[in-house]
Amino acid sequence: ECEIAGGKPRGVALHVASSIMAAAQPGDVLVSSTVKDLVVGSGLEFGERGSREFAGLGMWSLYAAGTDQPLTTSTEPDRTTPSTSLSRREKEVAQLLAKGLSNREIAERLYLSERTVDNHVHHILDKLGFDSRVQVATWVAQK
Repeated sequence: ECEIAGGKPRGVALHVASSIMAAAQPGDVLVSSTVKDLVVGSGLEFGERGSREFAGLGMWSLYAAGTDQPLTTSTEPDRTTPSTSLSRREKEVAQLLAKGLSNREIAERLYLSERTVDNHVHHILDKLGFDSRVQVATWVAQK
């Protein structure tokens, strides 16, 4: 769970995400077994990267996404400042998507139709050049 305390995000999920991010090598997209299990059937491939102990959280198995192919190519869009190309609403949807909310839950939270959220998610993926919600969540966590 994540929470906002003193204007800053906090919580176990954020601690785990930042710890995994710190363990990643440049160009790696590391995920926990939880994330790996959530995207079963997505077509994403993962390679084992061993286990790591995180303070207060115990041992976590880590996996690298897309281990059989390079994670970036020169034809990919520059993702260093893509938030400027997202609309305000798309940024809101991306934040909620990164928290693990479904399109239906995002729609309820933002008082939108589920179809509108579907469109926003499609536009976010397209603008950022991503293929999955996991990639958007990783991008949001790295911002």
